[in-house]
Amino acid sequence: MVARFMESHSFPLSVACFGIAGPVLSRQCKTTNLPWEVSEARLKRCFQFSQVRLINDLAATARAIPLIRSREQVPLNTAKARKGQNLALVAPGTGLGQALLVFHEGRYIPVSSEGGHVDFSPANEHR
Repeated sequence: MVARFMESHSFPLSVACFGIAGPVLSRQCKTTNLPWEVSEARLKRCFQFSQVRLINDLAATARAIPLIRSREQVPLNTAKARKGQNLALVAPGTGLGQALLVFHEGRYIPVSSEGGHVDFSPANEHR
């Protein structure tokens, strides 16, 4: 996929950041819904990037929330967003993606979650 992108775009690319579906641990990701194992080191080596970062796809999406203009929003209720407050992102898809933006010292810090990959299935009335 990366090779195809690089072949079809003529500009030089030396730094890359990829939002990837799954937990990123130790600069690697075993994707949630595909049999892929992706690592920053392999991408860097394969494409001669000077820098590569993998970040969770929902954390990447959450980073865009503060950039959304009011005219691009469709409210689901009458609550008003307040600047400087924590934000949450819920993204239904093949799972239930979740991410937070924690407001700290004047900026938002994305926090990814694999919260949608948990079970809650009581077996009977008691458990």
